[in-house]
Parts: sequence; structure tokens; C-alpha cells
Amino acid sequence: MLGAPLFPKATLHLPGGHDVVLSAPANNAEIRYINRLTVNGQEYTRNWLSHRELVQGATLEFEMGSQPNKARGIGIEDAPFSMSKPPQR
Repeated sequence: MLGAPLFPKATLHLPGGHDVVLSAPANNAEIRYINRLTVNGQEYTRNWLSHRELVQGATLEFEMGSQPNKARGIGIEDAPFSMSKPPQR
């Protein structure tokens, strides 16, 4: 599950030389909502990342805002997997 980061930047060094970089340079107490997210330079609307995506390494760029973006991440395909509901793909 993805949420708003609490820091401007963090790098996770994974085994095998892969890194996961989380970047939210405008993040602060007033600017705390995700307006836009890119993963490896591509627009990303899902509210989760798979284990497979993470272990390969990734760069997540969070564009933060003072108001929530209520149009982001609302599609059926944006919700995480649920054991109680079959995938909608």
C-alpha cells in the first residue's frame, strides 16, 4: 500500500544492488497529499506496488499538494489485491 511519505527523500538499498528511491521534495506539514505519482518516470495511479516491482528496484516521484487529488487512484485496477474479492482485470 502506498501513502504519503513523511520525508522528502529516502533510498532503500536492496540485495542484488537494486535501490528503491522515494522522492517527495515538496512534502511538509501543509503539503501532505499525493497529487501525482510516477514510478520509473511513468504515470502511476495504483495505490500499491507488488513485491516483484519493488525487488527489481524503482524510483517513486511523489508530487505533493495541499489538497487531496480525489481523481487519483480511484479505478478498480488501482485498488490492491483482496482475498475477499477476485481480481477485476
